[in-house]
Amino acid sequence: MDNAEDAHAEDTGAPPNTDDEDNTTAADGAAESDADDEPPPPPSYAALLEKLEASVGNADANWAELVPAVAEEFASLQQRVDSNASSAAAFEDTLNMTKDQYLRLNADFDNFRKRNAQEKDQISERTRGQTVEALLPLVDTFDSAKKNLKLETEEAQKVADSYQGVYKMMIDVFKQLGVEEVPTVGEPFDPEMHNAIMREETDEFEDGIVMENFRPGFKIGDTLLRAAMVKVAVSLSGAAAAGEEVAKSEAEA
Repeated sequence: MDNAEDAHAEDTGAPPNTDDEDNTTAADGAAESDADDEPPPPPSYAALLEKLEASVGNADANWAELVPAVAEEFASLQQRVDSNASSAAAFEDTLNMTKDQYLRLNADFDNFRKRNAQEKDQISERTRGQTVEALLPLVDTFDSAKKNLKLETEEAQKVADSYQGVYKMMIDVFKQLGVEEVPTVGEPFDPEMHNAIMREETDEFEDGIVMENFRPGFKIGDTLLRAAMVKVAVSLSGAAAAGEEVAKSEAEA
């Protein structure tokens, strides 16, 4: 077809159409001109290192041109290092603060758990104590019946055995509830546990020893439910010495 057009041009005597080629050449030239006008991107530290390596064996290399670019790149790297260090420090502070908060919360929860368990134990102990205190008059009734019951007949013995059976069951229930009877006879007098309603001079017990229990006392753990009513021994030698001391004081007066 080009041959036909050339033949036609030759026949008509007109010059060949060169407008398209001229337009294409002009566009390419404009693009190259625009590309030349754009500033080149700043070289990265990797590119700068490549240039430095290439310039090592080049005696004609202009080192002065590379120094500002290298300094700028290293300054940029230093800024990034400083920024990362600040971020790391802030993160570490946040982490430490979070850790402290966690430790405080964990300690508070542990204290709450212990306090709650202690309160539950106290409530349970107090409830058991109130229940036992309500039954103590019944215990006193059994003790009184045991002391006053005259076992003169077989029938009276059967009644006493029945009473003692019920009393033993009650004491066993008390033990299951953690109730303990306050030690009395043969133990040193303890004003926290004993209520001394009588004192008696005797050589059978040492001075200050409980020699008789009139009414049993009970406790749950370290909580006293009721003090025991007791008789406390006073030694004859101690009483005599005390009497002599009093007489001597009166004589001196």
